[in-house]
Amino acid sequence: MRNVLIISFSPVSKDPRVRRQIEYYSKNNKVSVIGFSNPNINGINFYEIEQERKNLIWYFKLLFLLFRLYGIYNIFKKEYQQVKSLKNQIPYPKIIIANDHDTLKSALIFHSKKSVLIFDAHEYSPEENTDSLKWRILLQGFNIHNIKKHAKKAELMTTVCQSISKKYFDEFQLKSSLILNSPFQNISTIHVSNDDSIKILHHGLALESRHIENMIFMCDFLDSRFTLDLMLVPNKLDYYESLIKLCESRKNVRIIEPVNFEQIIPFSTYYDIGLFLLEPSNFNYKYALPNKFFEYIASNLTLAIGPSEEMVKIVKKYELGVLAKSFKPEDLALELNNLTKEKIYYHKMKCNSAFEELSSYNGFKDMDKKIENYLK
Repeated sequence: MRNVLIISFSPVSKDPRVRRQIEYYSKNNKVSVIGFSNPNINGINFYEIEQERKNLIWYFKLLFLLFRLYGIYNIFKKEYQQVKSLKNQIPYPKIIIANDHDTLKSALIFHSKKSVLIFDAHEYSPEENTDSLKWRILLQGFNIHNIKKHAKKAELMTTVCQSISKKYFDEFQLKSSLILNSPFQNISTIHVSNDDSIKILHHGLALESRHIENMIFMCDFLDSRFTLDLMLVPNKLDYYESLIKLCESRKNVRIIEPVNFEQIIPFSTYYDIGLFLLEPSNFNYKYALPNKFFEYIASNLTLAIGPSEEMVKIVKKYELGVLAKSFKPEDLALELNNLTKEKIYYHKMKCNSAFEELSSYNGFKDMDKKIENYLK
């Protein structure tokens, strides 16, 4: 039994990708996790750290970013200082997983010639939020610094899709393996409603950059069979309230309360269609292949998406649903209106049969072999 250390500067209780890492490695190893928000998973050692808050000291540290003193900023980050203080409390790890670029500096505290460091890039961080001027001024250079200075110190690297993997190689000569953002298991039964109604679901963060309102506007072009439930987690209150107002003026769309992480897939199975219309406003949105996409598949939902390149590849290959020709709400509505109950059931069946091949368990097993080669 080996010691495994997983580091993530995210709310681990709500982070599906990190939770899957914990689930997979805790079966045959002793797992320690550093992050925000205890996931309360039995059999692991969780070391909770605090996310740095916006106060006078935080604003002072922004000067390091402004003047491109990225090494100093890394050292004085509150998260790094907290991780450093845990060094003597955590069992020496043989395997270290650093989730995203901002944990790499902290992961290197525990790294040695006898351990394997895995850098798991959840997205392409050098172009994380290029649609934001503030991000480009303050953080883009910092993200690039972390990749250039620290990423090559990792023995192995994983990421979420082919396009992002290619981009890391083209720009930084970093080779990475794929672990999809998919659950380990799906729901075997396929739910079919008895009446003519067609229920659509979208779930996730209510981020303004995702233009959730486009999915609400889409409902204006749907026929009377369709209703949309938005299961949203609020981010900025003013934006979330604007979405509420848009829903209140329509009869075929509503916002519903989020369910617990463990209930997302069982809850979703009672819908017919899983929806995600995401404008490509930055690199990561253009090549998005998110958790919700695979959670829809695991729930046996017919997929309804825009022409997002990575999602389109999978939907076409396995015949999982409908694709809009553009990101305009009316174009996706047109495709949905052409659906029949028979077509919906066909795509649901295709989701069910495709899931085993799409399960992230396959990626974890492949990574195990690579880890063993380093630890021999």
